[in-house]
Parts: sequence; structure tokens; C-alpha cells
Amino acid sequence: MKEYYEILDVPLTATPEQIKAQYRQLVRVYHPDRFRNQDDKAYAEEKLKEINIAFQVLSGTSVRREPFEARVAPQPVAYPPQLDFGTLQIGQRAKLKLQIGNLGGPAENVDYGYSCPKPWFQLSKGKRVYPEQPFPIDFEVAVETRRLKPEQSYREWVEVVLDGMPVRVEVLVRTVAHRRVLLGPVRWQWSVAGFSLLFAGLLLASFMHVSLPSLPSLPTDVLPGALLSAHPSYELRAEEMLFSVNEGNETALYVGLGEGSTPRRLGLSGEEAVGTQAGQHIAYLHEIENLQQIFLFDLAKGDTKQLTYSSGPKARLAWSSDGLRLGYLVGQGDERRIGIYDLRAAQEYLLPGASSSGVEHFAWSPDGQSLLFDLWQGDEQRVYRMGVHGDDLRQLTHFDSWAGAWSADGTQILVGTDEGLYRLSSNGQQLHQLTTVPAYAFSWSADGQWIAYTTVTGAATAAQASAEEISYLPQTLWLTDRFGKESRQIAENLLWHQWSPDGATIGYVTGNVTTPDSLLYLWTLAADGQASAVPSLVAEVNRPFFSWPR
Repeated sequence: MKEYYEILDVPLTATPEQIKAQYRQLVRVYHPDRFRNQDDKAYAEEKLKEINIAFQVLSGTSVRREPFEARVAPQPVAYPPQLDFGTLQIGQRAKLKLQIGNLGGPAENVDYGYSCPKPWFQLSKGKRVYPEQPFPIDFEVAVETRRLKPEQSYREWVEVVLDGMPVRVEVLVRTVAHRRVLLGPVRWQWSVAGFSLLFAGLLLASFMHVSLPSLPSLPTDVLPGALLSAHPSYELRAEEMLFSVNEGNETALYVGLGEGSTPRRLGLSGEEAVGTQAGQHIAYLHEIENLQQIFLFDLAKGDTKQLTYSSGPKARLAWSSDGLRLGYLVGQGDERRIGIYDLRAAQEYLLPGASSSGVEHFAWSPDGQSLLFDLWQGDEQRVYRMGVHGDDLRQLTHFDSWAGAWSADGTQILVGTDEGLYRLSSNGQQLHQLTTVPAYAFSWSADGQWIAYTTVTGAATAAQASAEEISYLPQTLWLTDRFGKESRQIAENLLWHQWSPDGATIGYVTGNVTTPDSLLYLWTLAADGQASAVPSLVAEVNRPFFSWPR
């Protein structure tokens, strides 16, 4: 009997609860699926058999066989990862919502603790978001400032623990002294001289208004995007392409209408601009103090504001379909995450949580409520689906795959593999192979009939390259029908491509980038499946990115 205690590494005085807890921990450690080396896997399988027998003997019960997911440690994730209550007056109370999700195996116990013995904030009892699912759980964090000192900044944390696995959330607040507002009658006393001065002032203002010369009108090919207090009546339309051009030390943003029209300068300096028709906003990247940040231009108001302030690099800006959220990639390498900026809440948060590793791609669902993204598992990638708030996480592929893309109706997705491009249902089933060579940068047309994708010269090189590195390799653009039966080559030396919102046109940029001012070509092509279709040159540019508003 003693050897069974040794196998589980518990004392002879261990209680049934302690034995069970240790058993669960050892199952997580020695589960064979955690090992890639075959010798290690074989050892883990034998070790797990010993552990199961020891637990069965010591507990006096049969070991219940559970799926692998039930034996994996929970991986809690918090949204948002930081709660900033801003500035509060002493005596003022405030509440913010905190949601805890789980990206790992099932959790039986939820606990929490604070960073200080007498916290100035409290976590409420949690409530399930979906009654039939254990996660995510909504909490309220309430701040009480009566015991705090004025004119101070406070930073503490609350830690939520799922079966021993913690996630920590920072809580911040700044305090000011309580300000009394004195209310009472205000008496105005006017003298004859006062009335005279008022009348003279009004008369002078009227004279000045009449006498001022009119300002010269703006050039018709410049939109007043960066002019102070401008209120343009300009409306972003679906057929207009946004792109950037290097002009000396400045990167200017332009709007191009297509063949036969003259591109117009927006009056903004930035790159990788993306527009939304729904919200009539343009988001773009602009460098401030050697850091790339995201800015937002409001077409209705004519003003610009900075959205992000973090130091990590940003890329791949994309709007949700309702124009209320902007998604982007933050960081680089293994630290790269998905950032979401919610315009209504004026708040930035990161997905899919602390357990993410090296996200290289994400895509909005057509309804704007979910995201596809890929994560690394060892030296392979998997495609996942998650709700926009970090809930409803699902693993859609269980093989090495990347860069999921939605169909316009949201019922199907595309994933790339080393064996080719695959189409499958949005729940990860009904696999159908479309190509026999690795495909990259793939996307659906709006009607779901055509798929654009690229192939990379040097398959061996591409297999080891990241998504960012692949974008710099020589690529060829292809068009295929949704069944993969009819494919044709569109262009070589490809740098970027995108479908128009109506799916009738595909735009792309060709050329070779050798210097910052290398001459590149922006084209459009009618995507009607006709081999005789002729591309149209929209503009000569020196930056490869463009986008259509969504």
C-alpha cells in the first residue's frame, strides 16, 4: 500500500481530498498529449497507468474516464485586464464590470484574493453570462473612496483563481478632494456705463464681421482632414480606395475612386488606413515620438484623435461590420496579441488573454460579434473562434493550420495548411480541400462564389516563415471558385490584395520594393470569372497597402 502513496507523492496521512487533488495535478503533468518526443510520450503513458492504479486503490473507486480537455489545467483570462476608475472625489463610489473566462480545461473551484489586507475595492459575487455554461462569469468591482487620501494615485490588484490557476487584474484610481458647490442668488448690477460698453462691443463685433475678407477656398483635390475645426460634408463611399504615398518626409493619405478619376489627398499623414461607412471614420497608423500609434479621423466632425498610447507595434487594422469596434494586432513575435478599441466605451482591451502566444492573423465575423484567429501550440498553429468580449472560445482545427477567413454569410471559413487550402463549416466540420499547394492571404468575395489567395515562391522557405515574413516573399495571386475546380492566375510580383465590399472587384498592388520610393502599381480587376477580363491601373504608388471602406 505504501508504494501507492509514493506514486502519488502524498503522505500516509493524506485525506481523500488531498489524494484527489494530487491525482488531478499528476494527470495534467504526465498526460501523453503534452509530449512530442516519442520516448517521452511512451514514458508518460506508463507513468499515467501507475498513477491511475494508485488513485483507484487509495480512493476505493474506479477511475472515471474523461476526455482530454477535462484533465487540462484551467487557463483563466480577464476582460479587461486592467480596471481604471479614473479620477474620483473622496466619498464618491463607482463600479466597473469584470469578466472572467476560461481558455483551458474545466474548473471546479473559483476563488479570489486582494493585494492588500484592507482593500478599498470589493469583488461582487459572480454571475454566469450563459446559465448553461460555467464560463464566462461577470463580476462587479466596486470602489469606495471614503478611506482614501485626496490627491493620490492608488494601484492594487485582485486575483481570481480557477483550481489553483490565477489571473491578476490591476485596479487603479486617482483621488481628488471633495469640492463643495456654493449655490445662492447671483445679483447683477448694471450701470449706465456698463450698458454703453455692452452696446459698443456688440456694434464693433458686427462691424468686424462685415468687414472681414472671405478666406480662399480649399483646392478641390484636397479634403480638409487635418485642418483645425474643419467640418467637411464629405462622405466615405464603398467604391473608394484608401492608400498612402511617400511624399518627402511625409506619408500622405489619399482616396482613389478608380479608373479614370484623380485620387484626392485627405490632408492626413499616416499609413495602413481603414475606413468604415457605418461609422464614417478612418483609422490609420501614425508615428509619434518613434512609436507607431493608431489615430481616428471623424469625417462628420472633421477632427482627429489618438486612440492608443502603448509602446508595442501595431498592424492589420480592421473594422467590425457595425463600425463600433476597431481590431488590430499589438506587439511582435510571441507577445503579439489582438487589440480591440471600443468606440462607444472609448476603451482598449486585448484578446484572447494571457494564454495567447504569437497571434499572426485575425478576422471579424460578418456580424461583428466574433473573431477568428490562430495561436501557436508548440511548433504548430490552430485556428480558434472567440466572442468579441473574450467569451465562447472554440478550437476549430486540430491540425496545423492558420489564417482563418469567413464567408460573407458566416457559415463557412477558410484555413491554410502545408497540404493546401481548405474550406470548412464555421464550427470546424465538413472539411473540403480546394488546392494542393500551400495558400496564403486568402479571402472570399462578398457573394461567396470566388476565393482569392496567394502562393509563395519557394515552398520550403514559406513553410518556415511567419505571416509577416511571407508578405515580403515573391507571391502570385490566384482566383478560384468556391469548390476549387476552376483556378486562374491573376498577377505576379504581388504585394497586397483585397476584395471590394460588393465582391465585384478585386484590387491588388504589384511591384518590387527595393527603396522607400520604389514605384508600385495599384490595379483593379472585375472578378466575374472571365479569363478575358483586363485589369485597370488606378494609381502609381510607393506603399503596397490599400483598403476599401467596410
